[in-house]
Amino acid sequence: TDVSAAGAVAGGTVGGSGFVFLGEAAGSVNGAIARGNERHGFSFGGSAAVQIAASTSSANDSSGFAWSEQAGGTVTGSTAEANGGDGFQIGGSAAPDLANNQARNNAEGGFRWSETAAGTAEGNGARPSSRCPHLRIRTEGQGLPKPAA
Repeated sequence: TDVSAAGAVAGGTVGGSGFVFLGEAAGSVNGAIARGNERHGFSFGGSAAVQIAASTSSANDSSGFAWSEQAGGTVTGSTAEANGGDGFQIGGSAAPDLANNQARNNAEGGFRWSETAAGTAEGNGARPSSRCPHLRIRTEGQGLPKPAA
């Protein structure tokens, strides 16, 4: 596992999440695992713009990957599985780029955009859970991803 990030806190020490990127955090995370946290596996806030690749978030009480405020960054080739919320939750005016990720058996949706969240999404897949068998991708408010160029 290679982790190189400026401004990141790991290990569930901030708000019960596994990896937390706040403020102007930047950097990259490759091959990380966030499992069994009280909140999110990976949490992005402020204007954080972190590159996440080939990472897994599973069995967290809330969402696997969660963005708020104006956070951005990219997540590629990663998996969110069996989380208590959404696999990938994008809120506020966050605008991450998501490519080739998988959301499987999360209690809520696979991917959710809410408020004025945006970003791009390409090549992602979602399998519903038995709790929400019809819900793979949902949007609330004005939030909606754009296809990648």
